[in-house]
Amino acid sequence: MSELIYLVGQISPKYEETYQWRRNLEAYFLGSPDIKLINPCANPFNEKVLKKAEYAVTREKRSFGIDVLPAKDYTYCKRSTMAIVNMNKYDPDKPLLGSSFELAYGISQCQKNA
Repeated sequence: MSELIYLVGQISPKYEETYQWRRNLEAYFLGSPDIKLINPCANPFNEKVLKKAEYAVTREKRSFGIDVLPAKDYTYCKRSTMAIVNMNKYDPDKPLLGSSFELAYGISQCQKNA
């Protein structure tokens, strides 16, 4: 049986750790034919941030694209068969609101599939 695992957790350009734990899991499961990961950091915006390696630099808050995040996250949760959840709060200025919603979406999916 194949599993599609969504990686839930804080994402902050100021803290490299929010990306690194996902990369560690990707490396761990690399080559596993029965396990695929959904990494929400695997997108052009986050890839650009990673190339700059300016995690500790103060950035302006972005509002562009924020409105699509809940729908995107819900779609990821709906597609996945399970999740690996990291509720560490790496960025003290950023609440774990998105991760909490992803947990709720996942629980909702489990109840629908039960």
